[in-house]
Amino acid sequence: MIICIGPICVPIWHLGILLLMLAKPLIHLFKILTGWEAQDSAAPEKGDSGGGATATDGVKQGGEVRSVRTQFEFDRLLAEAKNAGVPLFVDFGANWCGPCRRIAPIFHHLSQRYSGIFASVNVDDFPDHPDAPSMLPTFKVYRDKGYAIDSLTGASPDKLEALVARHAAKN
Repeated sequence: MIICIGPICVPIWHLGILLLMLAKPLIHLFKILTGWEAQDSAAPEKGDSGGGATATDGVKQGGEVRSVRTQFEFDRLLAEAKNAGVPLFVDFGANWCGPCRRIAPIFHHLSQRYSGIFASVNVDDFPDHPDAPSMLPTFKVYRDKGYAIDSLTGASPDKLEALVARHAAKN
């Protein structure tokens, strides 16, 4: 079956694909407008005690990888890293990405060994991030100016540790 609107004819089965593509941004917009997005981002992660730790808790000691879901949270971490004089290390990944899941514990271990703020961005939860990479996993380092000064794409533990060591002091 085909629908013609003026000089353009479109098969109906393509409309289903178009509607599916529009559904995710519309659902995201609906969540923001109704306040569900704020409730979701305030909910503690699995294994998180929800103790109210802020981004500056343990900046020098590290040990915590914070989850970032909104631009506001990301901007807040950038500002806190700048105020503390430490780098912000960001792990861009996704739940469905095998290499991302394999290197996440190493990133967490490095957060315990080096000074700085360590954060992770799930590109499926935060698809509109201005620095969202096209390849996963990608690790970026941010400093004072708010833009990435260094990055690494791939799940190489040695290269990841070298990246972190270049920009942070050991604890």
